[in-house]
Amino acid sequence: MQAVLGEQGLANFKAMVHNMETAMAGQNLGDAWYLSILGIAPEAQGRGLGASVLAGGLAAVDRAGKACFLETYNERSLGFYASLGFEVVEKYAEAVTGCDYWLMLRAAR
Repeated sequence: MQAVLGEQGLANFKAMVHNMETAMAGQNLGDAWYLSILGIAPEAQGRGLGASVLAGGLAAVDRAGKACFLETYNERSLGFYASLGFEVVEKYAEAVTGCDYWLMLRAAR
């Protein structure tokens, strides 16, 4: 990662992850699965690609009978994730970037 992000970028990334873990420590996420980084280029959005990319993972979560969660820094994506069954649990301010992000949870099915 350092080769891509550079030394300072990697330090920022690690600080952001630490801050997010600390902020969310009080959430009862139990054994929920975590959905990591996903992105669709803006010019390709609105074509069902995001839902298609997530379909296999969400099907596996459902087969396991688990909840899953994610964070998003993009307020525009809240509706998209809601359409897949995610609900906003909390909004946080990230200390390194100064940006807001949302913790979203999809209940076990």
